[in-house]
Amino acid sequence: MKKIACFFILIMSLSSIAHAGIIPSFDPELSATKATNVIVASEGEKIDGFLDVLDTWKGDLEKGERIWVPELAQFESEEARRIKSWGSEKSFRRVTGKRMIVFLVKSMFLKDSQEESAVDRKPISAIRWLPASYPDFRPVFAGGKEPRNNVARMKISVAWVENGVIYAFRQIINPGPLVLDNLQTTEEHLKALVLEKSRNCSDFEKAAALPDPEDRTNAILPFTEVDEHRAREKAFNALSECGIPALPHLHQILGDEQLLDRHYLAVKALAKAGGWSAGQEIVSILRSELEYLRERDDEIKGTAWNNLPSDIRLHILKMQQGLKAVYWLRYDDAEDVISDINNWLGNRQRDYGLRIGYRQAKSYINVRGPITGPSTVNELSPKKKRRIIWGEAIRGLQAGMYLAENTLRVGDVISPTCYVRNTSAQPIVFKILEPCLKSPLILDATGARVAILGGGIISVQVRFQRHTLKPGESIRLHMKNYVLAPRRPVFKREKNGGRYCIEIAATSPGKYQVGYEREVWLLKDETQPVYRFNDPEAQRIHLHTGWADLMVLLGDREVLSKRVASELRRAAGRFNLKIVRMAEEGSPLRSLLLTVLEPKSRYPEFWSTVQISRQEAETIIGHLERTDYLWRTVAEPYDSKAFPIPSYFLSLSIGDESDPKRSFHLGSLPLGWGLEMDRRLKELREMFVSESRKAMDELLAQLEPFREEWRAP
Repeated sequence: MKKIACFFILIMSLSSIAHAGIIPSFDPELSATKATNVIVASEGEKIDGFLDVLDTWKGDLEKGERIWVPELAQFESEEARRIKSWGSEKSFRRVTGKRMIVFLVKSMFLKDSQEESAVDRKPISAIRWLPASYPDFRPVFAGGKEPRNNVARMKISVAWVENGVIYAFRQIINPGPLVLDNLQTTEEHLKALVLEKSRNCSDFEKAAALPDPEDRTNAILPFTEVDEHRAREKAFNALSECGIPALPHLHQILGDEQLLDRHYLAVKALAKAGGWSAGQEIVSILRSELEYLRERDDEIKGTAWNNLPSDIRLHILKMQQGLKAVYWLRYDDAEDVISDINNWLGNRQRDYGLRIGYRQAKSYINVRGPITGPSTVNELSPKKKRRIIWGEAIRGLQAGMYLAENTLRVGDVISPTCYVRNTSAQPIVFKILEPCLKSPLILDATGARVAILGGGIISVQVRFQRHTLKPGESIRLHMKNYVLAPRRPVFKREKNGGRYCIEIAATSPGKYQVGYEREVWLLKDETQPVYRFNDPEAQRIHLHTGWADLMVLLGDREVLSKRVASELRRAAGRFNLKIVRMAEEGSPLRSLLLTVLEPKSRYPEFWSTVQISRQEAETIIGHLERTDYLWRTVAEPYDSKAFPIPSYFLSLSIGDESDPKRSFHLGSLPLGWGLEMDRRLKELREMFVSESRKAMDELLAQLEPFREEWRAP
């Protein structure tokens, strides 16, 4: 747990830079965008939260209707409604509440109170009304001042009208408190602003509801250009839901330095729209941002956030969002850049008061799997609740499977979530083993079970955990994450204690079903011991989730090739390439091994073994990346029919070939037999130098007798 905490400290350190002492103030544009109802109302003579509607600017409340907003009772005292005095002004002025502009959000829950006013028995609305402002999410050390509750938020969701002058709470001086001050605007101007935002919101909702992702992308794009920050953020969030069609537009935004103020939102949308395949691009963004900030180190060092140039602040926000993105994606290949960012920030602890401490969270993530989704079903949105596939209820307990994404690509990580709920009318006490290292069940279109390659780390403490669920309650169970690929990707080759850190679900493009089975031990009550495995008093049952549909698409070949090439370049000092013949015994065909390490194994006479330089290895890797080789080491299923006799294939590996435990085999890539194979081998020869080229010439010379046969019609 400490490893994940350290990662969050790194992200929050950037957050603390980014927010300083600014606290939320009354913002009519923001509140008008979020509000479901904007009304002009009066509290009358008594300030108690009961409002009479005088006019409606947005929403369905009618003139003369009475509602109750209990948070407004905080202004009962005259001191709470005191208007800020400036200069030598000593008079005590206050707002009365006889005319107010209130920005509200209609809640889906009925309030637990009387249906009539206790003052004059006048009917009031039974809806719970919430403030249409955003809470201050920042912790105190990051500049948070106001409590994160509805009482504090209501303070910045209302404006008072006194003799034609508009007053509202805002922060005049930073750092400083909220004060009730003249907004220097008119009621007519505020009404026009609210009506304009209402029209924009209606247009946006129509755009976001389009069924086709490409049409929806094109319709949402104009809303990413609006000036109001929250509306722009909402547009980027909707754009991220469009998936692949949104990627070209996000790339265009990120490539335009004139749109720097939108880059951090585009990075967040890129992570969600592109998924795991966007990880390498986000790492590149982090690298670029780090280089930029290092170049401007002299301007940053010792400078407070508010005094930094605006472009530097936007670049820091972009870096912060990139760090969050690689954490959301569980993108382990970001280890190096995160470490570099940590080192850069570590030199600024005194300047910014940052608490920096980072330990790579990779092994923790690989063992525990991502913590996805709320901890209970009730915390899910209604839309997500409907996506849970529940199994059969057994003894009052029911298990359900939830997939955040039902369409993934080869090379992506699948992060299933399992919930267990109590469907009975009585509390149920049970125990389960945590963390569970059991694999999910993945079935292909024929109903056959998909193989799980490799094993997760088992050097973790597994113990029984007791749970008590009341009727209707639920909990989320731990599940591991898996890479969807027919072969183990080289970028997931890490081992711990001889076992691979992450498991591979051997899936090719196609339709699948995902389910889960979990053992649960029912207990009599909360006093029954949980530590015994074979407890005769505990009844063991097997809970099965329903089957969730999963569509696996072919991964982006260019992205996969870049990821594999990046990993090979990092390990170029241990690179091996074999050009292997498939031939009958006694055949004159030759095989060739090129290795950066000193060859140790002894090979048959038809093998040529050449030690190459790291530079030559990197040249070969570049050629393999530019052609269609490397993506196949991840996404191409093994097919024994692709290795006929005679034929050739390429074999790629990293490490000492003489010791399988210290090497990693990427895969065997069939080249076939014929002119196309001959062309590929000749192209590869151009990447060789000196001894390796000479050995390749010997191999190609043995093919000369077959070329006339291949050229024959």
